[in-house]
Amino acid sequence: MKKKLLSCLLVFFLAVNMVPSAFATQNSFSLSDRGMEFIKSYEVFEPKAYQKEGKWYIGYGTPCAENEYPDGITKEKAEELLRSSLASIEKSVNNFISTNALTLKQHEFDALVSFTYCLGTSWMDSKYRLAKYVIAGMQNYEPAEIVDAVGVWCHVQGKVDQEQLERRIDEGRLLLYGDYDLRTSPEFFALILDADGGSIVNDTVCYQGGKPYENLPHTTRANYTFDGWYLENGQLISSQTVSETLRIKARWLPGNSLTFRDVNKGDWFYTYVYDLYLEGIINGYTAHEFAPQNPVTLAQSLKLVLLAAGHGEKSPTDKHWASGYLSYAISKGYLPAGTYRLDDPTSRLEIAHLAAKALGLNESTTKSPFSDTQDTLVMALYDLKIIEGSQEGGSLVFKPNDKITRAEISAIIWRIARSDAAGANKPKPEPKPDPKPNPPANSNQFQYNGQWLTVLPGVPLNPYNNANFYKSNGYTLYRSTEYTNKTGVDVSVYQGSNIDWNQVKAAGVDFAIIRVGGRGWGSEGKVYADNTAKKNIEGAIAAGLDVGVYFFSQAISVEEAREEAQFTLDAIKGYNITYPVVFDWERIGGDETRTYGLSTSTLCAAANAFCSTVESAGYKPMIYFNSYCGYMKYDLSKIMEYEFWFAQYTDKPNFYYNFHMWQYTSSGSVPGIPGKVDLNLYLIKK
Repeated sequence: MKKKLLSCLLVFFLAVNMVPSAFATQNSFSLSDRGMEFIKSYEVFEPKAYQKEGKWYIGYGTPCAENEYPDGITKEKAEELLRSSLASIEKSVNNFISTNALTLKQHEFDALVSFTYCLGTSWMDSKYRLAKYVIAGMQNYEPAEIVDAVGVWCHVQGKVDQEQLERRIDEGRLLLYGDYDLRTSPEFFALILDADGGSIVNDTVCYQGGKPYENLPHTTRANYTFDGWYLENGQLISSQTVSETLRIKARWLPGNSLTFRDVNKGDWFYTYVYDLYLEGIINGYTAHEFAPQNPVTLAQSLKLVLLAAGHGEKSPTDKHWASGYLSYAISKGYLPAGTYRLDDPTSRLEIAHLAAKALGLNESTTKSPFSDTQDTLVMALYDLKIIEGSQEGGSLVFKPNDKITRAEISAIIWRIARSDAAGANKPKPEPKPDPKPNPPANSNQFQYNGQWLTVLPGVPLNPYNNANFYKSNGYTLYRSTEYTNKTGVDVSVYQGSNIDWNQVKAAGVDFAIIRVGGRGWGSEGKVYADNTAKKNIEGAIAAGLDVGVYFFSQAISVEEAREEAQFTLDAIKGYNITYPVVFDWERIGGDETRTYGLSTSTLCAAANAFCSTVESAGYKPMIYFNSYCGYMKYDLSKIMEYEFWFAQYTDKPNFYYNFHMWQYTSSGSVPGIPGKVDLNLYLIKK
């Protein structure tokens, strides 16, 4: 009995101590025989050495010296060389598995070895999608996403090689399904893209066969409107069934106007759809249809609302692409716990509750103007003008149980992203740093939002006497014998396309600063054009106003700032621009935005790059900022070669340093301009 017990304990002890070794064995692979045959099927056997791109190879694509095998080799010898060559690849893939504590299957290892044999180990960097997906767990992504992450590695000398692309797709199928013979797994095909001057992230995209094309790639091109992706025979790619790999080309129309047949300038949702489309936030239902009245799924609504409210991208927690957004919303209490069908349409009331909670709004005490709901969270959004009702039978109704449409969600997302509650657009909430103790007497410091800041050496101080600012006919002016007052407006698509510039001139406005475009604040940071810029520039010049322009920047590098400057120069070519060309970099949202954490040195370098580029083209540069950016983001001593445009919506400016133009309200009213408009005072030294 004692021997039996001792034996059991010994077996248990050995088993326990062998657990790490067992796992190590599981995570240390060698290429299987089927994996070898898979690789050989793509490496055409060459018995004699051959040269490719300046290097020598033999057999199944194995590197060799020029005269190493003067008599050639047999297939058996070629396989031996291939196995030897693959040994270092196996080691690299095993190291990747071990480093990331992964548990893979044999067919997954074989697929990664085949892939690495062609491409090297660069893909293992977690900044690339394939590594990210493998590390996070491929079960969390759609099969087409995995195949696409493999498929993008298909270039030879910078161009898509269709043979390599098809091999990548087959490796993706092996990776996902273990289908060495490629007979039982779903087929996948690719679109090979020619953007024809437009900007795209990748020039290939993979789709699962037998399904309709969804989420066709988004592309933009300065001063053009995207008209769709077309085959060589002129056929538009939209909702066709995926059945083969195709080469397609973007078609562009001159100018900037939407080509959706069902979105017209008179539609109430036109501006919302236009802006979000250009910023890359939403896409059309097809290239020529937006389908504004189609319902929106819960999955789509969750992603759009949470991103607009500043909550950032969420990785899937299950097989559905939106599962991460759902889990996050439930964990935060934005949705009650329960089972949800993510691909089903959702109601206006459900989205109102989600949006209000995601924005951190309190229940409103305002009396509801709606005849069909008294919901306090609906009213919280109504108070912020994020939602509106519609007139029906003489009453204002919200229709809480109706399914929310694509047009309605566009309006809500646009308003959320630009609301103070989401920390977006002007005027910006400015975070208050932790207060510091008062500085010693006579120190070279001043106070901003409870924090003592050291005066920047060499930067001119504010020279204006606040007692001299006064109001006249709705405009702010400055009494002085040293400065000339110039009153101006700045406009964009938000003021519409029907400004009567002659009325504006007659109302006492001297100049207009017109937005020509901007860069999206999302991760891709796409540049977009303002479709009203051309008409506004021409109208203002014709009315006799001095005209300047601005670009709404979200640049994170000098290169992007130069790109924005060139875009601006292209947009104003041929026009008599007599006022400044402005770099308008603004802080939007929180840590989900591309500019979050941008260093002061990089921002100053970007501003200088933009300004020097436009100055070299013969224009007068200017830099726009509010108090927060002026004090906390910029180092003004590094950008003082250029004039400053300062934004502060108060009766008197209290900025410590000198500025040349003051944007003093975003709620001005000027005859000829529909709705509210920004008003500015330009103080020009005589």
